[in-house]
Amino acid sequence: GRSPERVRFATLVGASRVLAGDLPSARRAVLEATKGRGADLVIECTGQVEVWEQAPGFARRGGTVVLFGGCAAGTVARFETHRLHYDQLRLHSPFHFTPRAVRQAYELLCDPSFPAERLVTGRFPLSALPEALEAHHRGQGIKFAIEP
Repeated sequence: GRSPERVRFATLVGASRVLAGDLPSARRAVLEATKGRGADLVIECTGQVEVWEQAPGFARRGGTVVLFGGCAAGTVARFETHRLHYDQLRLHSPFHFTPRAVRQAYELLCDPSFPAERLVTGRFPLSALPEALEAHHRGQGIKFAIEP
C-alpha cells in the first residue's frame, strides 16, 4: 500500500512484512525476500486493473493469485498467457459478499482483540461529504466516518 495509515494498520494487525510504494519496487522486494522464487500466495485487493495485471508477476511457479478487489464494469485486464500456462499459476477471483463472509467480518470487527476503532482515521460532517470522497479517492486514510 502507499498510504502510511494503511501500512501502519497492516503492521498493527499482524502483517510481518508490508510492501509500500510502486509495483516494480514491490515486485523486486518480493523476489528479494523469496530469493527469486516469488510468493506462494498473492492477494490483490485494490480493484485497480494495473494491479490485477501485475499481480501474477509476484507469484512463484505454481503459486496462487487471488484477485479480490473488484474492478469497474467493462474493465479489461491483460495477462501474459505463457507465464500463466507454463508456470501453472492459479488465478482465483472470489466474490466476497457471501453470508458466511459477512458473518466472519462482523465477528472480527466485534472481537475485542481486533483494533476496529483504528480503521476510522477521519471523521467528516455530512455537509463535507464531497471532501471525504475526495480524500478517499486520493488514497488518504483507511475508513472515514460521515456524521449527521
